[in-house]
Amino acid sequence: MVREALGLGRQYVAQHRLRSAESVSALLFQTALQLARTRGLFEGDDLAARGRVLAELRDLVRRLDLIEDLAIRRYIRDAVGAMPAD
Repeated sequence: MVREALGLGRQYVAQHRLRSAESVSALLFQTALQLARTRGLFEGDDLAARGRVLAELRDLVRRLDLIEDLAIRRYIRDAVGAMPAD
């Protein structure tokens, strides 16, 4: 399963669907699979539980996007502030 995920991840990098190739890692995929097992997502057909986890992950990605946006804005603000005046 990890090998398949790595292949798909590389494809997504080539298609520019991922921001960074660093997110394609066997260690990250193994950790994600362990989390899914811990949450019982491979057991039974509890679609509601899977939906809740998916919603949680989407919210996490949304929050990370906000943090990235804030960091970029601060970097630009600090870079502009550090420029010498003409």
